[in-house]
Amino acid sequence: MSLNKKLLIWVLICSTVATTVFTTASLFFDYKAEMREIDRELAQIEVALLRPIQESLYYFDMKTLEVEISAIVNMPTLFSAVLIESNGNKLLEKHRDITRPDLFKFTKTYQLIQNDDSSEKIGQLTIYGSHYEMYVKLASKTALFFVTQGIKTLIVSFILLWVFQHLVTRHINRMATFFKSYRSDKSESLNLECKELPEELETLENEINELLTKIHHKIEKSKEDLEIQTNIATRSRELASLGEMAGGIAHEINNPLHIISGNLELLGMFAKDHDKMQKQITVARRSCERISKITHGLLHFSRDSNSEYKAHSISKIVDEVLALSSIKASKFGVQISINVSENADTVFCNDVQIGQILINLINNAIDYLVEDSIQEPWIAIKIYNNQGKIIFEISNAGQKIAKDLQAKVFEPFFTTKDVEKGTGLGLSISLGIIQNHGGDLFIDNEREFTTFLFDLPERELPEEEQSALG
Repeated sequence: MSLNKKLLIWVLICSTVATTVFTTASLFFDYKAEMREIDRELAQIEVALLRPIQESLYYFDMKTLEVEISAIVNMPTLFSAVLIESNGNKLLEKHRDITRPDLFKFTKTYQLIQNDDSSEKIGQLTIYGSHYEMYVKLASKTALFFVTQGIKTLIVSFILLWVFQHLVTRHINRMATFFKSYRSDKSESLNLECKELPEELETLENEINELLTKIHHKIEKSKEDLEIQTNIATRSRELASLGEMAGGIAHEINNPLHIISGNLELLGMFAKDHDKMQKQITVARRSCERISKITHGLLHFSRDSNSEYKAHSISKIVDEVLALSSIKASKFGVQISINVSENADTVFCNDVQIGQILINLINNAIDYLVEDSIQEPWIAIKIYNNQGKIIFEISNAGQKIAKDLQAKVFEPFFTTKDVEKGTGLGLSISLGIIQNHGGDLFIDNEREFTTFLFDLPERELPEEEQSALG
């Protein structure tokens, strides 16, 4: 059912109820007024006519009696009067023709006495009246009122419908037409095309346009996020290929290293009497061990990063990270210090992913220190246990990151490095990994120097928490 029809029905219902209530109230008050008029007529008989009738009857003045009885009969609601003597004989009777005297009939009898000081009965006066004409009058008045109100209701209803159609319905129809043709991929605004738009509809139009703008922005943002995720997935596949290649290279390097190391051990055994040769062999053996550590780290961090979560030694993770990161640090003269608390010996995590995060944070710090030409560059790594959480602090000698950049550094593809040096994915991927571990990665604004912090659970999380983390 259309809004116009519903409005018309409700107007008719409300008008009918209101008309009925008002008519009933009016009928009640009119009925009371008519009854008061009848009572007034009867009171007039008692006050003005009853005494003269008693005197005329006492003196047997028939002419006067006829005039007095006729006056009673001519009253609007009375149509008959009968005067009876004390002996029961009917002395005088007067009638007036009215419509349907038998309907709504009432009677009133008065005892006639000689005078006020005597109680001697000299006759009886009985009058007859009818409420019929009163009810007909009230019925006619009510019918006229209903007809008048009905006509008024119809006129008002059609006026209201026209006004409602002009002010509301046509604008709603325009909204419906607009939304039928609306396309979310285009930035469109609702325009009701009205010079004097009602304030409420103008507010609604503005709210709808604001909502449409937000929806359009969210759709555009979703498209951008989808493109970013696609680029991340592509980059991840590329990194996975590079990791696989690095693992293969490390494996190929390991084989000849074992041969060289073995031969150096044999040379050491044969050259025990030659101190100088022994010293050179020792240096060569340590270099082989160094290369072996590096290739072991490459093999470790290039394997599948989706390995299971379990308890790992923090010291072992840090050693493997330093084996790879210390080469770049030494090249640029960056000192790396490690401080692992005694109560932070194990952590529940994916060790490959955490190692990759540490390498990324250390490499970023080295690049930052070199780019800003920091004198006496250093990186400090502090690891400690705080109420069941293993806290990793990675600080460097550089000044704090500007506040306007702090909110952006974790966004995908945001980087301050040159295009050939950085992709802007490292911190965003690292943040996602830490969040999947149930922790958080953030910048500590309270420190004097640039400091990144992240936390990991010391023990395995309950099953429901792991499910929540996905």
